[in-house]
Amino acid sequence: PPPPAAAGPFSSDHKQPSAAACCAACEEQRARARVEGRSGCNVWVWCGSAQCGKQRHECWLKRADGLWAVVPAADGNGVKSKVDILVGTSDRWTAGSETAAPPDHPSGAGLALPVGAEAHFALVFANPALGRV
Repeated sequence: PPPPAAAGPFSSDHKQPSAAACCAACEEQRARARVEGRSGCNVWVWCGSAQCGKQRHECWLKRADGLWAVVPAADGNGVKSKVDILVGTSDRWTAGSETAAPPDHPSGAGLALPVGAEAHFALVFANPALGRV
């Protein structure tokens, strides 16, 4: 997927062994950028699926300003935001962001988490205080 704005390595040469490692790469890039007085990575996407073919294990570090901002759709019907890949529109890519969605975000990304019986995957947050769901 093309990055909304380059934040760091985002080519086929940037591979990570897991989504957690990709998330950590985003955090590391963001920390380096802040030391240099720049904005860094706040969104990452990673593909661990065999369906990704040559893109398997690619880790794209991105910067999306106003990530959770909502604006009217161009056609006047509804709203749009930048979060499509973060809220489950891809069956291959795993994604994460520096900040959580607001509870009332129209994407539904900020809604309550599913109960254990409904969950099909684990969410591992970069912030240890948030734990594992």
